[in-house]
Amino acid sequence: MNDLSTISDEEFVPFLKSLGVETYNKSFGWLLSDPDYEGVLGWIYNNLDQNNALTAREEYRYSELEKQGKVLSPEDLETQLHHLQDE
Repeated sequence: MNDLSTISDEEFVPFLKSLGVETYNKSFGWLLSDPDYEGVLGWIYNNLDQNNALTAREEYRYSELEKQGKVLSPEDLETQLHHLQDE
């Protein structure tokens, strides 16, 4: 994947929007320096490849969580997100 400093707004902001991230029409540089976004952007950069697929490590972690019954259904996930937003 590109080095973070070489990623342009034209290529990354639409990618974020395709993931459902509201960018408030801010530049990639602004998002990267915002504490609310920088951790997530770093995770995306470090854990997704150019095809937006999880790394082998993340796939393994997901399968382990799935085996332990810790993966929420889409409905439960939505409910949990609403609870967090209400707090």
